[in-house]
Formats: sequence, C-alpha cells, structure tokens
Amino acid sequence: MKNIPEVVIIPLFQESTPQMAPTACTDLRIIRINEYLNAHDLAPLTQKAYRHDFNYFLKWTSTAWGDVDADKITEFQKYLMLHKFGAKQKVLSDASVRRVLGTISNFFGWMYKSGYIAKNPTMEVELPLLPTSETQKLSDESFKDILNAVASSNHPKRNLALIAVLCHRLRPGEPINLDVKDYDGRRLHISSCKHVSKEYVNLDDWAKQLLDDYLNWRQSNGEALQPNSPLFLSHSNRNAGERISYDTVRKLVDKIRKKTGIHFRALQFGAS
Repeated sequence: MKNIPEVVIIPLFQESTPQMAPTACTDLRIIRINEYLNAHDLAPLTQKAYRHDFNYFLKWTSTAWGDVDADKITEFQKYLMLHKFGAKQKVLSDASVRRVLGTISNFFGWMYKSGYIAKNPTMEVELPLLPTSETQKLSDESFKDILNAVASSNHPKRNLALIAVLCHRLRPGEPINLDVKDYDGRRLHISSCKHVSKEYVNLDDWAKQLLDDYLNWRQSNGEALQPNSPLFLSHSNRNAGERISYDTVRKLVDKIRKKTGIHFRALQFGAS
C-alpha cells in the first residue's frame, strides 16, 4: 500500500500584517475658519468662543462652505432653536441662537469679501428677536454674546475696552470725555456736570484687562501716551487719532443690538 503524501494547502492570497486604520482627514472647512480667526487677531478666549459657535455648524452638516445657501442657513437656525444641547439637554435660548448665527454670518461675510464664495447666504436670513423679558435681565451667557459681537467689530481692542467701561453704568456720552489721566489702573474718574467733584468708578478685573490691552496696543503701535491723551481714539478717515465721538458710541451700540438682539440699557444695568 502506497503512502498518501501529506497535503499542503497553498493560500491563494498572502496574509498581510494588520495595519492601523487611516486617521480621519482634517475637515477642510476648519482651514478657512483658522484663516478667519487669524485675520481678526482675536484674543485666545474670544477665539475659543468662536470655535465653540462654529462647532454647532460643523457637527450639524458636512456641506462645503461654497455649497451653503440661504435654505441651509434657515434649516440650521431651526435646528439650533429646536435641538437640545448640553448635559442638561436644554434648547438654546434666542440670545444664544443669535450669537451662533451672528458668528456664522460674520464668517460668511468675510469669505464673500475675501472672494472665497460668490454670495453670502446669510444675508437673506433674519435673526430671531429677543422677547422683552430676556432683555431686562442678562445672563452670563448673554453677556458673553455681547462681548463676542464686539470682538468681531472693525476695531475690537478699542471697542471691547469701550463696552467694558460702559458696562459699569456709565452713560454713553461719558467715555468720550475721558483722558488717560482719568484711569489710574483700577478706577475711572468721571467728571460730573452736576457736581464739581469727580465720581470714582471701580472697574472689574475683566474690564481693567480689556482697557489695559487697548492702551498697551496703542503704545505698541508707536503712540506716546500723555496724561491728556484721549482714553478712546477715533479710527475714522476724517478724525483718526482724535477723541472718540458720541456718534461712534451710538453706532457701536446699534451694531450690538442688531447682532445680539439685546438693547443697550439691558447691557448697562445687567452687567454692573
């Protein structure tokens, strides 16, 4: 009897060594967001707040920036107003929805001006109005919304410092008369029309930081601050380098209201 040869199994495919799964590709939309944030020279905390707002949109859709239209923005607004977020599963407030949409709107406006998109899809979408009850008492979240709106303005360092001062119950016309000598690093000396003496207004730490940042920025740009130098300077073509005007304050306040839906009196009395 013949011996049966041992059977040798020859695999048709060679077994390959295990390989790591490819890492997820970087979302190309984030590259444009980074460019936008860098172009505006925002403070680290402000950048963090902006990225938080962008994440709502990035997690909701994978649509490329150039493919976003007005209908998409409207759907996103409905999503923000109805979807529950956070550990406590709460629907975002109208103020928060306005903040997120305001961030997205500013971003698309910048991309349009930069030539990255042919049309700004947010121009046709109206932000939700805030009910009166919400504007009477500001939450910390709403106050952050206001600072974020100011940070996206044309002159963020000055405007943040200006709003910080106004939040300490100053009347809109009072900061325009302040000089550098009226700030001692802790307090503002406000001249009163009704009294010969000056009123001392103590600034909170966050406000002092914003005002110091603004003054340091002016010095870093070559300005030699003098005691009688205006505390807040104009950046208009006609009055650049001169004292800020009441009209500038009023326009800034109007922009805040349009972006956040919060009237300035609510800001003035709610953030003291």
